[in-house]
Amino acid sequence: MPYGDFDTMFTTLVDQLRKAPCLLGERFTAADVLWGGALTWMTMWKLIPEDPAIAAYVERNRTRPAVVRVKEKDVEIAASLEKG
Repeated sequence: MPYGDFDTMFTTLVDQLRKAPCLLGERFTAADVLWGGALTWMTMWKLIPEDPAIAAYVERNRTRPAVVRVKEKDVEIAASLEKG
């Protein structure tokens, strides 16, 4: 694991998300795009311990306007493919 051992990585991540809404502070960055998606999947598949800071972070990422638009577009494309 490039981030060291899991416990250190997870503690560092949770500590940061308890301090600020985004990984690097107050501002959403590419790091949040990467980690937001990864943590969404990891929590969905229960690959990491449940934590309120992670859950809130995932929810903030999930409800970002761009993410909502992409999900709507996915539904639209899937529906058009089903029609053939």
